[in-house]
Parts: sequence; structure tokens; C-alpha cells
Amino acid sequence: FDDCPKLETLLLSNNQISSDLFTFQGTTALQIIDMSHNLIKGGAPDSWAGLVEVTSLKASNNDITGFGGANDPMISMKNLAVLDFSHNSLTNMSSFNPVHIVFHEWLRRFAGPKMYYLDLSYNQLSFADSAIFPQVFGSGVLFDNFPEITWIDMSHNMLAGFADMNKLYYR
Repeated sequence: FDDCPKLETLLLSNNQISSDLFTFQGTTALQIIDMSHNLIKGGAPDSWAGLVEVTSLKASNNDITGFGGANDPMISMKNLAVLDFSHNSLTNMSSFNPVHIVFHEWLRRFAGPKMYYLDLSYNQLSFADSAIFPQVFGSGVLFDNFPEITWIDMSHNMLAGFADMNKLYYR
């Protein structure tokens, strides 16, 4: 889907697409992407950095395993209002791997002010130890960057170690 400068909506759900995530070089007007219910694996390619107009990204029911490092191309999607990565294989990235960042840090940096729907259910995300909260969440408030959020689903993951649930409130 390279070089489609006028393409605004791309609906590819419920197919048998089994490659890595698509590249979108020169496809800058794209606002809605739905690639749910496929066999897609991997993470976001570098060309996604140009997708600054995307408002809805649905990639549920695939085999997406994680996100990139400090220069993750999805961080540029500041207009994103809907993010659905449910039913994938997302895990917390190892902080010992310099190529990747911890998923929670990615989410804190990634969340734009327009996001109102976040579904990360049915993955393998975990909070292993509440002692990491100050390092991972900064102020300890995970949802500070979500002023419009109305729906968060993180059910059916491996969340544990919430000794102090007050660290997860929304201001």
C-alpha cells in the first residue's frame, strides 16, 4: 500500500493475511486502518512514522508480538483515538534489550490527547513488581496522557503485583 497519497480508509479485516505488518510509504492521508482477524505478526515498520493522520487502528486477533524501541514509528500517531490490539501476543519488552523499551513506557509516550478507546485485552502483558512503578510510570499515574479516555480494556492478561492500586488512577 505504498504511494497511495489519497487513501483515507483501509479495511482488510477477516482475511488470511499472514505477513508482517504492511508498509505505507507515501500513504500520508490514511485515517482508518482495520487489519483485525488475520495472521499478521511482528511490529510496526518504519514507514508507519508518516501515518500522522491515523485516528483508528484496529489490529485485533493477529499474532503481533510487540513494539519497537525508542524510535517506534507508532509514536508519531498523535491523532489516534481508537487503538485495538486485543487478542494478540503482546508482551512486556525487556528493559535489558537496548532495541526495545518496556511496553508501559511505550504506552506512556505513545498515548495522544485524542485517544478515547484502548483495548489491549487477551495479550500477555504483565506488571511483575509494583516497585517498578516509579521508573515506568514516572508520577505513578498511568493514564495521565489520556484526557479523553472512556474505555480501557486490559482484561485477560497476566497483570499481577499491584500492591498499591492507587498508582493506577486517572487524574
